[in-house]
This record gives sequence, C-alpha cells and structure tokens, in this order.
Amino acid sequence: MKYNIKFNILAAAVAMSVVPSVAYGQAEELSNTITIDRIIVPEERAVTRIGAVPELLPPRVKVKRLLFAEYGESSEITRSLMSTKPVQWGDTVVLPYRGYVSAAYLPLFNASVSAGYRVADTRNTKADVWMQYDGFSYKGKWADDAVAGHNDGSYRENSVSLGGSLRQYIGVGSVLSADAGYTYYDVSQPFVGNGFATGANRFDIGLCWTSDHRGWDYHAAAGFSMFGFTKGAVYDAPEGVTEELHWRPVNEYSFNVKGGVEAKFHEMSRLGLDADVTFVHFGHTGVLGAAYVGGMPSIEEGSPLTRGLIRLTPYYVFKSGAVDLRLGARVDVTSHGGKAIHVAPDVLFGWSPEAAFAFYAKAGGGEHLNTLASLWDYTHMMSPSLTYGFSHIPLSVETGITIGEIKGFSAVLSAGYTRANDWLMPVVVGGRCLAFERVDMRGWHIAGHISYRYRNLVGIHAGYEAAPQSSNNGYYLWRDRAKWIACAGLEFRPVDALEVTFDYNYRSGRRGRYVAGDMSGEVSMVGLRPVGSLDIGASYRITEALTATLDLNNVFNRHYYGFAGIPGRGFNGLAGVSYRF
Repeated sequence: MKYNIKFNILAAAVAMSVVPSVAYGQAEELSNTITIDRIIVPEERAVTRIGAVPELLPPRVKVKRLLFAEYGESSEITRSLMSTKPVQWGDTVVLPYRGYVSAAYLPLFNASVSAGYRVADTRNTKADVWMQYDGFSYKGKWADDAVAGHNDGSYRENSVSLGGSLRQYIGVGSVLSADAGYTYYDVSQPFVGNGFATGANRFDIGLCWTSDHRGWDYHAAAGFSMFGFTKGAVYDAPEGVTEELHWRPVNEYSFNVKGGVEAKFHEMSRLGLDADVTFVHFGHTGVLGAAYVGGMPSIEEGSPLTRGLIRLTPYYVFKSGAVDLRLGARVDVTSHGGKAIHVAPDVLFGWSPEAAFAFYAKAGGGEHLNTLASLWDYTHMMSPSLTYGFSHIPLSVETGITIGEIKGFSAVLSAGYTRANDWLMPVVVGGRCLAFERVDMRGWHIAGHISYRYRNLVGIHAGYEAAPQSSNNGYYLWRDRAKWIACAGLEFRPVDALEVTFDYNYRSGRRGRYVAGDMSGEVSMVGLRPVGSLDIGASYRITEALTATLDLNNVFNRHYYGFAGIPGRGFNGLAGVSYRF
C-alpha cells in the first residue's frame, strides 16, 4: 500500500535543518512542501490484556444473574466467596430498549412482578421510573436438632417498591443526579409467641453532583431516609398475667451530607479529602433488658435519641506502571457513641508486574452506624421494637494475589484479619425474640478460588474459605459463625440462546447464641446443622427482546436454620418471562 505524506514547512530555517547540505544561494528555490513516497504494510497487533491493578481486588465470584426473588435494595458486600450485591431493577434498561416488564411465579407461593421505563432519554437528560413486587410464603420445618420449645410456623413476606432516578449532564464534566424510592414490607414472624405480623416503611431520596474541571474533581451529595415498623413486638402473656406483652414499634430518620475534592498533580499523583456527615434520629429507643418476666424477654423503652457520625478521610494516591498506592486515614467523630474520636487506616498497595498476575494488600477500619435499615437488609426476622448503637472496627487487613486469565484459567488467593468491637451478632431470646447482642470479635480468614472457561461454551469454578470460630472470636461478617464454606458451579451454553447454570453452596461449623426463656436467662451456644444448597438456573432468549427464565433453589429441599431459631426455606423457585421494549 502506497501513501503520499505532505509536510508543510513554516520557515526556510526549518527546511534547512531538514536538508543541511543546501547552499544559501539555492534557498530561494526551496518548496514549502515535501513529498515522500514509501511503501507501508499495516500489521495487526495481537490483543494483550491491560496489566492495571484495580483499587479493590476481591475474590473472583461468578456474576450472578438477577433472580426474581431477590430484593432491590443495595447492601454491603461481605468478603465471602458466596456473597453478591443485589441488582436494582431500575438498572436493567439496556440500549436500544427504554422499558422492560417481568413476571414470574412458582407454587406453593413465590411470585414477582417488575417493570421500568426510561421516560426521558436525550444526550443530556436521562430519567427512569420502576416498580417491583416480591412475595413468598413457606412452612417452616424444624430440623432434628431444633431448639426446645419451637414449633413449626408459616412464614410470609410481601414487598412493593416504587422508584425513579434522574441524570442531568451539565457542560463537559459535570453531572447532577437524583434518586428516590419507597418500599412497603409485610412480614410475618411466627417465632415470636403465637406469631404476629408487622409492616415496615422505607423511603430514600438523594441528590448528587460531580464535576471535573482543570485537574480538580469535586463531588457533593445529600440524602434523607426513613425506616420504621408499623407494629411492635407482641409476646404471649406470661404465667400469672392475663394480658399479652406489647412494645412500641421503633422508627428512624437519617440525614446524610457528603462531599470531597481531589487535586491531580500529574498523571501519577492525586491528593484528596472526603467528608461524610450522618445523623440518625430515633423516635424512641428500645434496649433488650437483662431481666425477664415469667421467662419472657423484656424491652426497656427510652426517649427520642439522635446519634451522629462525622468522618474525614484525607488521602494520597500514586499510580505508575505496575504500582498502585493509596495512603489515607479515617478520622471518625461520634455523638452518643462512647469514645468520641477514632482513627483508622485507609491504605491500599497494588502491584501488577505482569498482565496475568497481581498482588494487593490493604488496611481499613472505622466506625459503623447500626441503623435499622442496615440490619433490615441483613434479616427481616428482627425484632421491631429494638434499636442499636455504634460498632467499631479498629483494624481490618487483607492481602491476596490474582493469577490469570491464562488460556481460560484464573485463580485467587486471599487472607485477612479483623478486629471488631461491639459488633452485632444475632441471638434468640427465649425462642421468642430475634435480637442482636454486642460482641467483640477478632479473627482471620483465608480463601481460594479457581475457575476455567472454554470460549463461550462452558465455565466451571470452585472455592473454599475458612475462618476459625469460638464464642467471641471469629470472622465478624459471618454472623452464623461458620468455620468454613465452599462453593462450586458449572455454566454452559449449548446454543447461543440458552444458558444453564448449576451452583452448589455449603456452610459448615455453624453456631448461634441462645438465651434461655426462663428466669435464669442462661446464655448458650447452639450448634446449627450445615447448609447445603443446590441451585439450578436457566434462561432462553426467545427473541432479542423476550427471554424466558427458570430458577430453582435448594433443589434437594434441605432443612436448616438461618439463625438459632428461624428455619430457612426449603425448595423454592420462579419461572417467568422478561420483555424489553
């Protein structure tokens, strides 16, 4: 292939520098255009993987397809091989489609309906609205090692969510976004006395602004949330008392303001400061008392209370070639939370000398505000009449390596150690109240995960994670106090339109805290049988817009306890269709 390349010479002096042998008398004959004839043969370079180290390198987990029965709220990701973050239905709008509708059902009762639409879709403005309904019911079956005094019960839950979001692009580097959502829950709690039902209201609204201007990054956000129960705890009448015991439902109002600024010195260095201020107001407080009335748990009600957390995070970031470095600290100031000031590290080091190898080490910590909403994301079987304070994580360290992908193979090895003070661990009081007790936890965990993928046809993965546990020591994020967990999975695509998945998860060495429902109030650790669940999923793309799905969970119908007093779901699933338009 031949190309004619022309260079414009702006001055005779430049021309003379290009052809130094030209004499002065010949300068007037110079042309301001040079024509170069050369044969150029383009060569296609082989594709190579970018060897960049991300800021966070968690163990590789299989990306889980959104199940109809999963909730739409976001929750904190735990450092576990089997943890994934729920996906919001409002994020499923994919170009060139502006809307979607999904419906699924499977007896005895498990149902889901969702829909969403992008009401505005221009270059600078995008607005979405969405709704979702989830409902299920099942008969709780107690395993052979059931805690004495428990009976089978019917569990029921329904939730309806509505929400919307707005993204407005301003100029070149600024974005203004707003989000709002409301959810109502209806939940039965048969483990409390003869059983009762309660409801919960949740409302969230947020506003965020980000901007990038001349080497400076800015962001600011403000939010308000409300969470509260409609009905408090109800217990059977103790011996000698003719009336049931009633406690008021609790509610909270949360206000949050955050912002930050970051200066870029050059491509390799950045210096920044983040600030986060949160205040949570409780209409009244409820604390689990030490005394018992006729073997029943007691709740001490208090006056309204406001807790606050102010966090400042200064940091320095350096990125050059194979090295990523972040040096920072978290300075937390609390109100109504014991010690007023806490300092924890915010450090990350990443090294990726090769495209298929990376090493990371990080250290963190800080105050954790235990809101009702955050505990509700963990379990819906919590007592509706109790409130909780702060937890403190003095230090959390973790290190790991990633290898691959090399001809379809990849592997992850990681290890970590964490200290957590006043961490909330579930406890069943008298078989009638699921509460959380404050426990100082410390312990380490190790994990390994391997995977292999052959083209787009088949993929397999397996993982193992261990965390030694004792009464007050262990990995704080495993609230069932499991000693080890394992997972394995297979996914294959026999034809392009069909995907089938098999996933098996196993948790062993589980235990739970149990407080006797008599005047002694004796606290003991109760062994919980292992959890083993085989899940099967399939999706078939009928057309580009229409997809049929089938998800079967706990196929072997294994009975287990989620906590020391709450039976988990047996076999369940959903079959449905999704349509994008």
